Amino acid sequence: MGAVSLPMASVCAPNDPVSGGDIVNTVEAALSQLEADSGVDDSTKDVLRPIYQEALETAKGVLENTKAAAGYRETMETGPETLESLRLRLESAGSEGGLQDFEEVDSEQLQKGMDSRRVELAGLTGELGKVTESLARLEERPLEISTRLPEIQVDLAAVQSQLNSPEYTQENLSPERIADRILFGAKLAELLSEREMLQQENFSHSIRQDLLSAQKELLDRKIESFQKILTAQSERLGERLTQEAREMTEAAGQTLPDVAANDEAGQRLVQEMGELAREFEAVVRSLKEATADEEKAASDLALLTQEHEFIREQLKLGGTGTAMADTILALQYGLPGRQVLAHRVADERARVDEARLRMLTVDQKLREQSGLEQTFSDRGSASFIPIVTTRGEVLNKLDAQYRTLIRTRAACYGQTLEYIQKVADVRTFIFESLFGMRTSPPVGIQTFAALPDGFLWFFSRAHGREMIRVFTGAAGRAPGRLAGSCLLLAALFFLRRRLSQLIAGTAIAARRISTDSYRQTMLALLCSLLLALPLPLLLRFISEWMGLAPEPSGWLRGIGRGFLTASRVGLVLSFLIVVCRDGGIGRSHFRWKEEIVQKTRHILCLFSVVILPEVILLSGTVFGGGGLHLESLGRMSFIGLILYVEILLWQLFRFDDSVFSYLIETYPDRWFVRMRHLILALLLCGPLFAAGSAWAGYLFVAGVVILDLLVILWIVAVCTVIYWLLLRGFMIKERRLALAQALEARRLRAEEAEADAESVEGEVVLIDPEEEEGADLEFIGGHARHLLRSCMIVLGLMLLIMFWDSKLPLDQLLASVPVFGSLNLLQLVWVVFLAFISAIAIRDLPSVLELMISQESRLQAGTRSAISTLGQYTAGAIGAGLILHILDVDWSKLGWIAAALSVGVGFGLQEVVANFISGLILLFERPIRVGDVVTIEGTTGTVMKIRLRATTVMNWERQELVVPNKALITNTILNWTLSASLNRVLIAVGVAYGSDTEKARKIMLEVASNHPMVLDDPSPMATFEEFAGSSLTLCLRAYLPNIESRLSTTTELHSEINKKFAQAGIVIAFPQRDLHLKTGWGESPSTGEKMVP
Repeated sequence: MGAVSLPMASVCAPNDPVSGGDIVNTVEAALSQLEADSGVDDSTKDVLRPIYQEALETAKGVLENTKAAAGYRETMETGPETLESLRLRLESAGSEGGLQDFEEVDSEQLQKGMDSRRVELAGLTGELGKVTESLARLEERPLEISTRLPEIQVDLAAVQSQLNSPEYTQENLSPERIADRILFGAKLAELLSEREMLQQENFSHSIRQDLLSAQKELLDRKIESFQKILTAQSERLGERLTQEAREMTEAAGQTLPDVAANDEAGQRLVQEMGELAREFEAVVRSLKEATADEEKAASDLALLTQEHEFIREQLKLGGTGTAMADTILALQYGLPGRQVLAHRVADERARVDEARLRMLTVDQKLREQSGLEQTFSDRGSASFIPIVTTRGEVLNKLDAQYRTLIRTRAACYGQTLEYIQKVADVRTFIFESLFGMRTSPPVGIQTFAALPDGFLWFFSRAHGREMIRVFTGAAGRAPGRLAGSCLLLAALFFLRRRLSQLIAGTAIAARRISTDSYRQTMLALLCSLLLALPLPLLLRFISEWMGLAPEPSGWLRGIGRGFLTASRVGLVLSFLIVVCRDGGIGRSHFRWKEEIVQKTRHILCLFSVVILPEVILLSGTVFGGGGLHLESLGRMSFIGLILYVEILLWQLFRFDDSVFSYLIETYPDRWFVRMRHLILALLLCGPLFAAGSAWAGYLFVAGVVILDLLVILWIVAVCTVIYWLLLRGFMIKERRLALAQALEARRLRAEEAEADAESVEGEVVLIDPEEEEGADLEFIGGHARHLLRSCMIVLGLMLLIMFWDSKLPLDQLLASVPVFGSLNLLQLVWVVFLAFISAIAIRDLPSVLELMISQESRLQAGTRSAISTLGQYTAGAIGAGLILHILDVDWSKLGWIAAALSVGVGFGLQEVVANFISGLILLFERPIRVGDVVTIEGTTGTVMKIRLRATTVMNWERQELVVPNKALITNTILNWTLSASLNRVLIAVGVAYGSDTEKARKIMLEVASNHPMVLDDPSPMATFEEFAGSSLTLCLRAYLPNIESRLSTTTELHSEINKKFAQAGIVIAFPQRDLHLKTGWGESPSTGEKMVP
């Protein structure tokens, strides 16, 4: 392997001036020499090429650094002169572009001038944004430069040490060492050029900052001047358009009397002119509103951006503490809600669409203008020609105004969308900023020392007198509201006894199956809600009365918010307490365990006594007194509340004599029981973490944690009540089904006790799938409960995601995380979510449908089974379709898969697909149903299940025969009960020759008529069939109502006919043979034995 000889001076002399062009030329020459060197094999070249390419890119970086350093030096040389020029322009900016006189300009030219200035203003605004961003970036550079320069020194020493090592300083270097040396030389040059560039940037920082500040101020002046001109133009344009609209209206009114009453075309024309004039006035008003809306949207966006940048800069400068947190929270409170923003976007979009529709109508009338002119010209009506001409002018002006309106509304719509995106960014920024911010110092001696002052401030006489003035002044400021509030509270108070009696009455009705209904539960729920309303309403009314104060203090505003928040918390707690009362809806309707209900009610009462005053106290310290007492009184009361909640949670969820004990006893094998220690630890650790964060000074973190916990508990409570309300319907259905089955069983036992005949030994008992499936209420009810629980879990997760999404744009965050190919994390979450829902629906939906249609329905078992199976298939198909839609599957690119599947179906899968299609035909066409008695290839049995691929039939020996669905469609099948369960038995009897056949027929008819299972219509029939070889054959044909009694009835008819024939002396024939013997026996001549002739 040959050595490469290169001039290395340009990459080995770090103390000499660096030339970027020399470095690039050196690296390119070395790379070219390497490619041309035949002494270096191709594998070595492949290894060295990336090293040279990296060195080349590094050399290009040297060029960029050198160019930037030269630019900074030039700025220092020319900067003072440029700054002086900018200052001169700034001084004369006030007189540039003054307000013009628009008296001699018509509305069309005025509109064009406004559009042109808007374009210029948009360019100036964009330029101002760039300058502002550059200025903000420039303010950060000194800190970055001071951090980077020491790092460059360290990197320079390391690279220089590497170049000076013996392995790179010897004469004959290998190609690998030469490549590394060139790369190190390029890096050394890049570091030197970067150091020079940073030094020049640091030297020129002051002059560049002055230049950017001057440019920003100049642009601000220009924008302000442009905005003034646009405002004046807009006002003048509005005046012109209003005047034109008024003139059009007057012209139309003056023309109307000159038209004859019998001239319908003229009357329509003049009437249309009046409508066009009024429409023009409406467009002018809409344009003014749109312009104002656009200016407001731009102002809101600019103000939000300014506040955002101000807080960002303060945070970069190290701003923390309570004051900074209050500033950020004030920004968050000022942000509009998602619903408000969504409504605003929809409203703007509707206005744009409406303007476009009106413009299309005007365009259509303009296209009819030439025809209208021709029509009135042919009539020779000279008086109408000016009206038609004026119509065209008005339509042209309307068209122009509509186009302007559409542009303005579209701009406003774009501003609104940009504002919404900015709001989402600000929400994310606020959450990220506050979550890790220490808003207060840790708890210390001063915190406890400030507690007395906090109590004295909160309960001061001045605050008490202010509160008295609020209540005494509320009667004078809003007497109607005060009287209405008092009347409502009094009515609820006096109705408490009646409401309690109604709840007790529903509890009595719920104990009896005959009187139990879902209406009773809803009545009890409504009464419980009304019983829970007085306290929350009182707290809310107090909050509203405080809001009527003319000049409320910060303390009054704070506790006013506290009372409002306490009313919301109190509503949930009061309702749960009423639900858990003795004889309440929880015990009497939901069948909750008595010990758990009492325990929960006791804990909720203890919690309510403390949480409501604490919410008011904490709100007063947060919003009152500028947050002065938040660090002492507010924080310590918050920590005390959390510790109190910890004790209550332990009392409620400990493993003995609590909710968990009931779950452990009822569901010992469930996952939440096995993980109960982890769940309890998480329940207790959340509040403890919040208390620790508040103690350390991270009050926002503590508030977020507690708020999330309260929201989770609220979601759990709501989902629990909804779950039990839905489950209540299934419980009523199960109780009624159980009652119906018990009554049916009692009836059957009574019939068996009254029956005279006993079953024949060895009689085959038919299997009734309706009775068998209907009896398994525990299985069906278990699936219904599982489905409801799963739905409530999904609902809870959705509510929790909606709550978190209101603070963070979770959809955007998840969508920005790639997973595989074009699949992002948001799509993956949706796919898993839909797959979970689909699996639950496929598993549990059939049982729920079976339970819902099993009672008070005339549907047979086969129909119910078909509905359940189709529901299962439908759920699976919908889930698969939604998953494919989320994955954004492009079916046009999957044509080859369809072709491959077609080939597979044509060969290996044809039987499977045929059975699947046949199963669908069986479910829709229903030639056989679950419960039908069928005969298939000589086997008779009852259809038990119809599945996707095959059908199960159980014969009389209780053997299950699995029949492919295709065989049931293509083969001949005997269905005994397809249209009706009516069937006929045929009993053939042979009597001896000489018997009285007429008497035998009468006996057979009498036996059939006397049997309870034989139908009178169609009536039984006995016939004399034939003269057989040994008997006279008689046949009895009788009809039975169902297939279940066929064997037993046949047996009983045979027995009774045999008995009656014996009593009547009629002999039942049997096969006989007559033998005729000849006399005269002879002897064998040879043996002497007798032989038969």
